[in-house]
Amino acid sequence: MGYSRMYQRLIIIKRRSVYMRIYDDINQLFYTQRLNGYIGALSTDSIQLLNSYPTFVSRSGVYQVTSIDPENENNVKLISNAINRNANPLSIEGILELDGLDTYTSIDFDNKYWLFNPSEGIVWVYDYDYVIDGLGQWFRLGNIYCSVPLEIDSTLYIGHSDKGMISGLSLENIDDIEDDVNTVIYCYWTSLIYNFGSITNLKLVKAIFWSIKPSPSTRVDLYVRSNLKSSWKFIKTLRKLYFSYSTLIYSKFSYGGNLFPQQARSKVKNKKIGFYQIKFENNEQGSRFSLIDTALKFLLQREVKR
Repeated sequence: MGYSRMYQRLIIIKRRSVYMRIYDDINQLFYTQRLNGYIGALSTDSIQLLNSYPTFVSRSGVYQVTSIDPENENNVKLISNAINRNANPLSIEGILELDGLDTYTSIDFDNKYWLFNPSEGIVWVYDYDYVIDGLGQWFRLGNIYCSVPLEIDSTLYIGHSDKGMISGLSLENIDDIEDDVNTVIYCYWTSLIYNFGSITNLKLVKAIFWSIKPSPSTRVDLYVRSNLKSSWKFIKTLRKLYFSYSTLIYSKFSYGGNLFPQQARSKVKNKKIGFYQIKFENNEQGSRFSLIDTALKFLLQREVKR
């Protein structure tokens, strides 16, 4: 399927196996050793070298070669367990639940592994510098149909497979991006399903607290659902519009400002629930999704009787 390297070794990644090629200085010949006889790459274009570790997409998820010791059974490591499948069928699909594993293409850009699904328009971004419990963190982006990624002068150029066009993502203005090819960037965050530390009691959710980052234009919509009603219910929109001070001449006057996060409280009063889930989203063009944190205020009620 493809080649990579690890330290001074050439790594050969086949469809169902991984080999290492070594040069023998004494006999002046090359020979190969098998590192793994089960895991291999489905897509040649998914192979990248991340922090000296060859990384690729297999039929079981995304793997890294972590050792060149042929006797080490853990010389390949699964790094995509968090996104392989979603245990909640009402949430977004995992990487193994989507078609086209053999069509993935990738690039190492901004110290992140960008893994593109050309047919679904989905990008899995693996931040290998943001490490928690020994693994980097995954993020999912949408509406990016890419078949050819290319980096030139700190700009990621994306060849769109369905639109016949090229888009650019520059590190210099990445914080100023407000739309995606003149369309809305749909942003959302969905919580885990809360049981509030007890499966034996019913609960009363009284309020949801949340805060957003100050910005010239910020909007976040709040939705909730529970085991009593599985469809999302809209609760409230929090919008913060700040004046931009960059256009003023500061020598003419003085001013005071507040750069602290803005807090909000939404009363919900959902009674006799067992499980609860919240979602924040933004689907408005030109505004930012800048959610910082959230918390729930609840009470435990009577025990579940049946």
